[in-house]
Amino acid sequence: MGAFIAFPITHDPSPITEVSMEIYCGQLGMIIGFDYCLQVQNGLPCSNTFGCWKERVDVVALLRAKFTDEELRLAFNTLPRSRLDRILESARSACKEE
Repeated sequence: MGAFIAFPITHDPSPITEVSMEIYCGQLGMIIGFDYCLQVQNGLPCSNTFGCWKERVDVVALLRAKFTDEELRLAFNTLPRSRLDRILESARSACKEE
């Protein structure tokens, strides 16, 4: 397994809020909510969470507050999945919910 990604410490943290934050997901090609980004990998955050959200919220503080070091290692030491992989996973998940 690769080395753990060290997150930079920010000096001016944004308020941590998950309510109704949305962003365009380059992986899925559509608008998604922040809550989706935090659970997309079987309850773990997307490996792109930091890059996508760093300009809008203090992602480092939020991730450290919500996840253990081991969970962060699992989430961020994986190979990125393709758009097709994520679409197929979302479709499977939607079918299970019905």
